[in-house]
Amino acid sequence: MGLKNRIFAWFRLRKELRQMRIWADHCPDNFQHRRYMMEAEMARLSNKHGLAQKRYSQAVNTARESGFLSDEALTNELAGQYYLMNGNEQVAGFYMRSAHTIYTRWGASAKVKQMEKHHGYLMADKKAVEEGDTDQVVSDLSSQSYISSDVLDLNSVIKASQVISGEIIMEKLLKNLMLILIENAGAQKGALILSESDKLVVHARIIAGEDKIVELKPQPLKDSKDLAISIVQFVSRSRESVVLNSAAREGQFVQDDYIRANRPWSVLCLPVIYLGGITGALYMENNRARGAFTPDRVRVLQYLASQAAISLENARLYNQLQESNQKYHSIYANAVEGIFQSSPEGTFISANPTMADILGYESSEDLINNIKDIGKELYVDPEDRKLFRSTIEKQEKIIEFETRFYRKDGSIIWISNNARIVRDLKNRVLYYEGSFLDITKRKQAQQSFEETMERYQLLMEASPDPITVYDPKGMVTYVNPAFINTFGWSFSELLGKQLDFVPVHEKDKTDRAVAQTLAGEKVLIESQRLTKQGILLDILLSAARFNDPEGNLAGIIVASRDITARNRSVKLAQDKHAAEAANEAKTQFLASMSHEIRTPMNAILGMADLLWETPLDREQKKYVKVFKRAGENLLGIINDILDISKIEAGQVEMEMVPFNLKILVKGICEMMTINASEKNLELDYRLHPDVPIALLGDPSRLRQILVNLMGNAIKFTHSGQVTLEVKINGDPAEKKPPDTEDLQFVVKDTGIGIPKKKQAYLFERFTQVDSSTTREYGGTGLGLNICKHLVEMMGGQIKVESIDGKGCKFIFNALFGTDPRAIIEIDESTPPQNLKPKVKSDITLEPLFLSILVVDDGQENRIVVRAYLKKTGYDLTMAENGQIGFEKYKAGSFDLVLMDMRMPIMDGYTTTRMIREWEISKEKKPVPIIALTAHALKEDKQKCLAAGCSDYLSKPVKKKDLLNMINLYKAPKEG
Repeated sequence: MGLKNRIFAWFRLRKELRQMRIWADHCPDNFQHRRYMMEAEMARLSNKHGLAQKRYSQAVNTARESGFLSDEALTNELAGQYYLMNGNEQVAGFYMRSAHTIYTRWGASAKVKQMEKHHGYLMADKKAVEEGDTDQVVSDLSSQSYISSDVLDLNSVIKASQVISGEIIMEKLLKNLMLILIENAGAQKGALILSESDKLVVHARIIAGEDKIVELKPQPLKDSKDLAISIVQFVSRSRESVVLNSAAREGQFVQDDYIRANRPWSVLCLPVIYLGGITGALYMENNRARGAFTPDRVRVLQYLASQAAISLENARLYNQLQESNQKYHSIYANAVEGIFQSSPEGTFISANPTMADILGYESSEDLINNIKDIGKELYVDPEDRKLFRSTIEKQEKIIEFETRFYRKDGSIIWISNNARIVRDLKNRVLYYEGSFLDITKRKQAQQSFEETMERYQLLMEASPDPITVYDPKGMVTYVNPAFINTFGWSFSELLGKQLDFVPVHEKDKTDRAVAQTLAGEKVLIESQRLTKQGILLDILLSAARFNDPEGNLAGIIVASRDITARNRSVKLAQDKHAAEAANEAKTQFLASMSHEIRTPMNAILGMADLLWETPLDREQKKYVKVFKRAGENLLGIINDILDISKIEAGQVEMEMVPFNLKILVKGICEMMTINASEKNLELDYRLHPDVPIALLGDPSRLRQILVNLMGNAIKFTHSGQVTLEVKINGDPAEKKPPDTEDLQFVVKDTGIGIPKKKQAYLFERFTQVDSSTTREYGGTGLGLNICKHLVEMMGGQIKVESIDGKGCKFIFNALFGTDPRAIIEIDESTPPQNLKPKVKSDITLEPLFLSILVVDDGQENRIVVRAYLKKTGYDLTMAENGQIGFEKYKAGSFDLVLMDMRMPIMDGYTTTRMIREWEISKEKKPVPIIALTAHALKEDKQKCLAAGCSDYLSKPVKKKDLLNMINLYKAPKEG
């Protein structure tokens, strides 16, 4: 068996002996003889012959007394081998014969034969054996012994190993280690080099001599002058041993500076390895002999080096533990927190001085000795104790548990407790350990702070402006109801979270504001924030930091004010102003355009009407019809443009006046019959029987829609028919709002139709089917768009159904009132455009002589009016402008005034106001003044009436309209 294996066997044997001694103490009858036998064998190995002889004898006798034949035979055999090995055949023969006899008695025939074969010469004398006088035999033993060199080496190694492994104090370990190594190595000097942070440091040196002084002064290897540095570095890198019998003459290190300078003979350097890692190196020298480090010495030193690696690591860990303990003890004794250990029964096991001081006790011992029940004697609220126990048992620990404790003098303090459970290997509670702080001042300040915050919170709750409170980490701790209402998040969605509602473009501004606020500045900025729904709001922000009772940052409070509406109002006002300016410019332009076109158009159409009344041949009538139609088309374009302008400006309002639907429809169809007959088209209309006739609504707008749709139908139909159908929209039994009827109008033709792909954008502005349609049929593409807007304003919708080449069907619905009280008496023979309430009186409407003042700067307009009224017998007085007109009015006596509103020198508005003022001053009855103006917007009519006009006619004025208006306002005579 090798040296290493023998050492391991020795330690195992020693371990087993300790267990055997325990068993022997508890049951000597069964185990005492085996204990003696093991102790005899260990004494033999340790060359303790007196003890070995005594234990062999005791083992034989106790085995015989206890009746263990096999153990008695084995012990005799081992004792015989011991004495035979030490050269005492006489005593050996006695024990061998005893073993032979017992094996024979036991029946172990194979063992008996083995003993007779190997030790037959010792079996001759059995007398002493048979008498059993073992003690007598032992006393005759010779004191001489034979001990092998291997046994001596083993004892030396065991002794050295025990010394090395038994020391954990680093300084003592290094000293003992160096002494043992120098003794076993046969060296003159040695050094122990250890690795520290990847650097080699010489920690111990020794020089052989009488004193054998060990020097413990750590020095970097590179600075060492008393050893071969290259050898140590090689061993450290390669982890291989270096043994040199003549270092100055052989090997790869002959050029080392130290070797060249000191020329040592024998050099030994061994790696010190722990768990596969290099711990250091052992360096030895002998300058008196070559080959001083024999293989046997090297093997011993290698083993000791391996043992040293373990012990060095243990010593290092022990040093760390000591340092940690010292550090802990210092922390424990000087900590500002109270530190404790308590038992599951509720008593203190340990407590540091700070804890005793917090609770008002003179010392830790005073606290531990006086508190017998923590729960009853310290806790002010027993429920807190229950909560503490239940929480720590569930979670194994508890963090910042706040409760109240009694001090020794009976006063009450607040403490914050951190604790955990410590358990044994069987998961049983050993004790509780933890720490606590006296937080009484903090709690008092916190209470005061909370009371203040509560007062502020009442104010914040009632504030109409959103308010947010953030902690120092930017987490939301509070939002008031106004914030929730404004931004849409609930309190639970925000509490303890960062509020991310700053749009990207506002981030830099917000970061600067936060920095200013944290610096103690008060901030007031305009910014923008996002609601939960993603709506961007304009916000006026004011922010300020607030501190806790200790003066540390407690958070930031931010008050917001939604100024979106204000900014929108400002912007709307600005936009409105700009739009109004633009609209005013457009209105002025359209008004001027309308005036400038309508003024000559008044003369053109007026002359066309007058010319039509004169005798004309067929060709002349054709020419008159052409330019009359061209003028009317131009007038239609102007009217469409004005309508679109009014729709865009929101100036179109629907009237609610009574009218007769049947008369309106009949009148339209009669008016359109002329155009239809020119193309040989059949024109018809149908009102379903259930359709109410008396309605409330805007008949002029309904007429405008129907005329446009039927005009288009006639225009795009070359043969066939055009029909208008009116019926109840939807199910007649369906419930509708009271006094309301939803009517559907259908204009159907057999014309050219509209392609499917063109129908989608047919109602868009300036849109026609294609450019060829515009060239062939004319038009601006505004009519259907105007119809769509008007239909929608009447509460309905419009659509088209068509097949290309097979005609169209335009369908729209509109809502009308049906209040029976709105029914008026209507003469069905009266043309629809001239519908007026009948006046019941005894006054006749026969023609009367009238004196009429015509005020117009346009000579052609004056000519047209004179021509219209030529056959009436009225007396006409002409004035070229308002100033002349006013003077003539004052000088004459007139029954009616026809007033152009736009004139040079003095316009019609001024003239009318001056006339009304003069009438009042003279107490004269107001004379009817009819405004004749090329301005055709609704506000123009209102402006005329506001100036004092009695009624309004827009140019171009038709003869029929003028005569009807004069007939309405002329003074009747009694019949």
